[in-house]
Order: sequence, then C-alpha cells, then structure tokens
Amino acid sequence: MRLRKIAPLLALLSLAAALLIAGECQGKDDHSMAVKTNFWVSASKTALVETLSPSRMEEMIKLYSVAQERLLSGHPSPSP
Repeated sequence: MRLRKIAPLLALLSLAAALLIAGECQGKDDHSMAVKTNFWVSASKTALVETLSPSRMEEMIKLYSVAQERLLSGHPSPSP
C-alpha cells in the first residue's frame, strides 16, 4: 500500500535523474563500431528525448516521460 503512495514521486525522481544526463555521448558497440547518443530535454522539462546514431544504421529516437505513476519510454524507432 505504501508503494502506491510513493510511486508518483519515484517516477518524477527517475525523470529528474534522467534530465541530469542531458548531452552527447560517444562510444563503440559490441562490434567496435562508433555509436553516438544524444539526450535532450523537451516539452517544458517533462520529457527526455534520446537519439541513438549507430554506424551503418538509421538514427533512432526514444522518448521518456512521466505519466501518472510511471516513467514511460517507447521502443526506439527510426527517425523520420
């Protein structure tokens, strides 16, 4: 019962922590190919957008946001 009361707070804290990582990261995947990830804040600081740019693949976008009591994220999809 107590977890239900703090679930919205935990979701907001998760998003707040994610907002702290906003910026660009570069690295290598399992096959030593270059990968670039960019996190940026959107929608009046209520959402975090991740763009993933792996080598030899289309850029993918993933959105993180709080809805009711959960931190939601969508499956990465190619950007338009």
